[in-house]
Amino acid sequence: MNFVAAGIDPTEGPEVVRAYRQAQGYPWTVVLAEREILERYNVVSTAIKYAIDRQGIITFQQGYGIEDVQRWEQVFARLVER
Repeated sequence: MNFVAAGIDPTEGPEVVRAYRQAQGYPWTVVLAEREILERYNVVSTAIKYAIDRQGIITFQQGYGIEDVQRWEQVFARLVER
């Protein structure tokens, strides 16, 4: 299973997303998503982080603040179990 983090802040470009990934030490791919992603999942704030399983179900939602690598590993491990 591949994990991809999608940045959806319209004010951030690829350089910002790439720098954030490197600064956090995330080993997974980080991409910029299109506006339709926000609409599809009824995202009301771009400061919220979501994990969406392969059935399209939101399995994790975290508001403001940065999660560390260990926390994301836990979130992803639960996604693999589903």
